[in-house]
Amino acid sequence: LKAYWLAGRLAPQRAGQGVRGGKQPTKPRDSMASAMSELIQKLSEKEQEQMMAERAAAAKVKEARTKVQEAANENMRLQRAHAQELKAVKAQYEKELRDRAFNCRARVHKELRSQAGMEGEAARAQQRLRKAQDKCFALTLKVQDLQAHLEERTQQAQNYLEEL
Repeated sequence: LKAYWLAGRLAPQRAGQGVRGGKQPTKPRDSMASAMSELIQKLSEKEQEQMMAERAAAAKVKEARTKVQEAANENMRLQRAHAQELKAVKAQYEKELRDRAFNCRARVHKELRSQAGMEGEAARAQQRLRKAQDKCFALTLKVQDLQAHLEERTQQAQNYLEEL
């Protein structure tokens, strides 16, 4: 009915013209037309209310979607920040682990070099000790030979002096 009303099909009655052939409308028709007009007016108001309610609902839905999108964006931002922080902490941990491993290996190599140096020094000291012992033994033999030679010469000198 609204479409017909708006299109002018059920135009309001002009004064002096009836619905059929220029006759005056009767009272029941006037009340029916006014009832129809009231119904159309009510229908139009209800449609306006429904349209306003739909617009309000659409606005609320749009607002809710915007909030959901913002929350999703914030969630993604936090996830990226967390992943970045995790990556940084992991890199720092791995660097510290590599540094400690390097320092431990360096200390081990230093101690091995020190041990090798000490073992070499000990071997050289033993060799010097053996050489010193051998020299001492040789000198002891030489002293004994010289003492024996001295005694022999002393005996010869005494014998020579006795002969004189």
